[in-house]
Amino acid sequence: MQNEFYVASFSDLDRIYYFANEMLSKLAKDPTAFMFESWTAPWRKESLEHYLKGGWSFVATNPNKEVSGFFLAQPILFMARQTQSLWVEMLIGENQNVVEFLAEIAI
Repeated sequence: MQNEFYVASFSDLDRIYYFANEMLSKLAKDPTAFMFESWTAPWRKESLEHYLKGGWSFVATNPNKEVSGFFLAQPILFMARQTQSLWVEMLIGENQNVVEFLAEIAI
């Protein structure tokens, strides 16, 4: 099965949000603590709106067009004497292959 990778847009916002919420809630040991942490998480809807409008974030979908991973990023100009750096705020995937491919795109 091949994943499709493309620049994330506002039309992906809800799908990315629900994917992140589902993936990360499975890892949470305490549901209440997870709920409090999600209020400031990079994948909350306000944050997603910020990152998706920049055009530097990517999403991976499986053949069924379901989200299988994503990264949220934005450029930072003139940091440490470099003309442009990519700040990756969050990278998550359903398996190691998706994570590695998304990391290669970011690099």
